[in-house]
Amino acid sequence: MRIRFHDESIVDFADLVCSYPKHEFASPRLSTVPLLAFWADAELRFRALATYTGLDPSVPVSFCFEYPVHVQQGEGKASFTDLMIISSSFAVAIEGKYTEPAYETVEEWLSKPDKQNRKKVLAGWLFLIHRATGIDLEAARVAKYPYQLIHRTASACYPQVKRRWIIYQLFSKSVPCYYLEQLSGMQRLLGSQQSLSFGVLLSPPRGSAGYSKLEARWEAGERDLSTDVSTRLLSGGLFEFFDVQFVKAD
Repeated sequence: MRIRFHDESIVDFADLVCSYPKHEFASPRLSTVPLLAFWADAELRFRALATYTGLDPSVPVSFCFEYPVHVQQGEGKASFTDLMIISSSFAVAIEGKYTEPAYETVEEWLSKPDKQNRKKVLAGWLFLIHRATGIDLEAARVAKYPYQLIHRTASACYPQVKRRWIIYQLFSKSVPCYYLEQLSGMQRLLGSQQSLSFGVLLSPPRGSAGYSKLEARWEAGERDLSTDVSTRLLSGGLFEFFDVQFVKAD
């Protein structure tokens, strides 16, 4: 199993956790926490995911956490996908969602200062999607979608592979309608092409007694629990995951 963080090779799961900045573990409610707990046994989790997506579970893959793709036009920050699973023939972009609020739309993002540069940045992301799918998306067609969804989709289109998935991994008991609507809408925009698909991996977490104590401390006002969160994450003592389900967007 090959693990990477940004552009660096990682030895093992402990090395991976230590590679994240402390603020990623300051709160037990950040999506990085259940994401890493779920993917601690990455090979086992991928074999299950492969059955949902029709991918070959036997091929060698790299698990690339915080996978960077730099802007293709204009100037701006790179897009960092929570987890990109890459082989010689496919790429799976996984974005964890736990307690985060809704992200701004493309329309809202474009309305901010430096508009001309933002238009170039967006055009660069749409170019990557066009290169992978053959579908030419104009800014107006994606205006109501989250900007994050666009650059994460573009990131999955960056590797030179034949098959791509964009998956929202939801750490909840049910799928909020707006997430599935967003992914299904993108699927419809891209039509019947077979190179890019969208889905939801529903992964309800059951917090341990230790996790409940961390939550109570957070609610009581402590604002840096990073040492205790990362320690429990390394010990495997935060979550169990039951009734994992996959829903394909269509």
